[in-house]
Amino acid sequence: MSGWIAVHRPELTDLTSVRVRIDASPELARYLRNSVFEATYDRQIADVPPSILAIPAIANVAPVCWATGCELRLACVDATFLRALDELRAKVAEFYPALPCTTRVVAEEVRENRIRGQGVGLLFSGGVDSTASLVRHRAENPELVMIHGADIPLRNERLWSRALEANRQFAAAEGVVLHTVRSNFREVLDAGALNAEFSKVLLGRSWWAGIQHAIALLGLLAPLSAASGWKRILIAATYAQHIRRPHGSPPELDSRVRWADLVVVHDSNDLSRYEKIQKVLKPYFEAKPGKPTLRVCLLEDPGPLLNCGRCEKCVRTVVALLLAGMDPRAYGFPYHPGTLFRFRDRLLRGKYKFTVGHVLMWQDLQQHVPKGPPWPEPVAFFHWLAEADFTQIPYIWQRRHRTEQEAVSRSPVLRGLFTLKTLARRMVRGVRAIAFRLNQWVPR
Repeated sequence: MSGWIAVHRPELTDLTSVRVRIDASPELARYLRNSVFEATYDRQIADVPPSILAIPAIANVAPVCWATGCELRLACVDATFLRALDELRAKVAEFYPALPCTTRVVAEEVRENRIRGQGVGLLFSGGVDSTASLVRHRAENPELVMIHGADIPLRNERLWSRALEANRQFAAAEGVVLHTVRSNFREVLDAGALNAEFSKVLLGRSWWAGIQHAIALLGLLAPLSAASGWKRILIAATYAQHIRRPHGSPPELDSRVRWADLVVVHDSNDLSRYEKIQKVLKPYFEAKPGKPTLRVCLLEDPGPLLNCGRCEKCVRTVVALLLAGMDPRAYGFPYHPGTLFRFRDRLLRGKYKFTVGHVLMWQDLQQHVPKGPPWPEPVAFFHWLAEADFTQIPYIWQRRHRTEQEAVSRSPVLRGLFTLKTLARRMVRGVRAIAFRLNQWVPR
């Protein structure tokens, strides 16, 4: 696809906030919802060079350029990050051969930078992976970073406040610094349009999970890293190293993100998610009177706790804690044995969308279920877990989904409702594209 995306020179709106205008050619406007990228940090970034201040916006839109093959125009950029972009583009092309990845980068100003200091930063959500990375690197005293606008939308101030308070208490107990970043980076891109066009190319994954999230999250930390004097950033691995499948945060991509003289470390992929719980978290926290809340739930309203205890990710984490001999309630989960059986029944009826990634995660848990009694409580669930064939679960969901689609096609009423829903979505995208173009024409 021809066309271009342009990232303008960053502007400081105050001592802690940066704003970057993003323009696009008409054929690419549908992928953008907002022409202004914004980020606010919890410390001053006024002395950070513009070539580093621009990195968060560049990192956010670069994957769109790779996916469409369009030109990326930059007003200014860090020299190291510019070289990293080319390496990242080449690696994404290996992962997803159907993407053109022919992007040409045109930069008006390229600057070499150096960061003063020897600090370490760690992307921190309070979940299993990032908490395990903190424990393993505790001697290095890493500074934690929570991002509002990533897994918690900007509009959900209530959930953000609750999660932030939980992580502040945890950071204070551990004696480490906790930073916060607030950004509209996910609202800049139109995830619906990108998912609709590229999900198949990304092997069924969403735009966020398949290509965007790691480079976008890491890029957001560039100004903070320069202001805080970090030479390394840790990002916790999602999968163990034996799982080789394309996704948005593999070691081959994470380790190639860099700027100035800073490097990124894809951390703890030598352990599976269960092994992080059993070998890292259990020995460290079980002897302590206070336990951290492991926030893994992605629901916008998880209920009175930060985890709903019912979704696939919550149940998977609860099962891992039980297998490790840990009480899920001590780690922020509303647990009752009946929840596991309800999850099993819904899973077997195709109520959960189950991907290859889910299969691999559950198969890892399966390997750690005792081969015979005594099983953990509830015994009936773990007996089922030991024998279940998770490779069939995605097909159960697909059959249910296909049956629902066929029902829609046979029923004029359902077909009409589905058509109205589709038209409404297209109208919203069209209005957003028009608003984006009008916003570009407003004199600045």
